[in-house]
Amino acid sequence: MISRLPSGQVVLAVLLGFAGGVYIYRPLLEKYMLERKALQADVTKTEAEKKEND
Repeated sequence: MISRLPSGQVVLAVLLGFAGGVYIYRPLLEKYMLERKALQADVTKTEAEKKEND
């Protein structure tokens, strides 16, 4: 016997799944973005130092 879920329950399940994914992966993404910003700052600082030495 196959029972079908009402569309409201499917929408709720999709929203909860999406929110759960955001909740879990947000700290990882924030850490990645901070590391990327720091790396970019280091690269621009080294490029500026190279230009000063030339």
